[in-house]
Amino acid sequence: LGVILFELLTGRPPFPVRKGLLDNVLPEMLADRLDSPPALRCWNHSVSPAVQSIVRRCLEPDTALRYQSARQLQEDLERHLEHLPLRHAVEPSIAERVKKWTRRHPRLVSTGGVAVVAVVALATAGATLFLRGEHIARMEAAENFRRFHDASKSVQALLTTSELDPTRRNEGLAAARQALNIYGVLDDTEWQHSRAIRRLDASSATRLRTEMGHVLVAMARTVDSHTTLDSATGDGSGDRAREFNRLAELCFAPGQVPRVVWMQRAEWARGVGDAAEARRFDELAEQVPLRSATDFYQVAAEHLSHSRFHDALPLLEQARRQDSQNVAVWLALGSGHAGLGQFG
Repeated sequence: LGVILFELLTGRPPFPVRKGLLDNVLPEMLADRLDSPPALRCWNHSVSPAVQSIVRRCLEPDTALRYQSARQLQEDLERHLEHLPLRHAVEPSIAERVKKWTRRHPRLVSTGGVAVVAVVALATAGATLFLRGEHIARMEAAENFRRFHDASKSVQALLTTSELDPTRRNEGLAAARQALNIYGVLDDTEWQHSRAIRRLDASSATRLRTEMGHVLVAMARTVDSHTTLDSATGDGSGDRAREFNRLAELCFAPGQVPRVVWMQRAEWARGVGDAAEARRFDELAEQVPLRSATDFYQVAAEHLSHSRFHDALPLLEQARRQDSQNVAVWLALGSGHAGLGQFG
């Protein structure tokens, strides 16, 4: 009966007509029959989802999923003609169920129609405005991320040569502050929970925090290396360097803080004669492996700031092998060789 209904509604058989030798054709026919029931609406768009569901239930290869009696099939056909939900087959279309309900309750539809249309129109307009606003906000978040990513490269390059050129140092610090101001890092303790961060995908947000942390590390190193800064900044070196270091730590997840953060703290502890604290931070630093080119570069840059050129160069070579397009790495290599008198 399902085959007959399918042909009446579509003008074609539900399964392919196979031709050839029986031994070849029979397995193909069995495979066709054991597949999921064929669709009708692709051949006749006037067939409603409910009618398609009725016919497909007749054609189920699993007998347990078919109508168990002619009475069940009759009941679903009658319920459909009376605009009622099907009882034995799945009613797949919510829109069709709503249409059936409106046909069963014409008075309710006529009296409430205007109100419903108004509510739907307002809801649609509100949803459209909301989605448009969200789309624009996500685009702005992506643009801010791109701006910071580009700025962080310039900052690292400028601060790498700060020892040789005070003008570059001040330019680098100013550029770093400008980049951080995109997210209000220095002024807002809750910057990581801002909408600009929340609207980034998880990968971009993690990458942003990582780059932010390394910019802050570079600022801490640069500020600590000089007792006075450009008059425009107005910061004292020691306290600001430690603050930048602390903010850098907060950019990373627990257990993911890079080695250079602990190295800086160990240096400061040694500077004030606190050997126990210096040893504690040295131990923390040794527990953190170096993986990325940035990890190698940052530790090398820390060695350079203390004129440990022999320690810096092997790390910079490793960073260069991993990221040969990083300008800051090349500049740091030049500084390291210059420090050893290898001017060529």
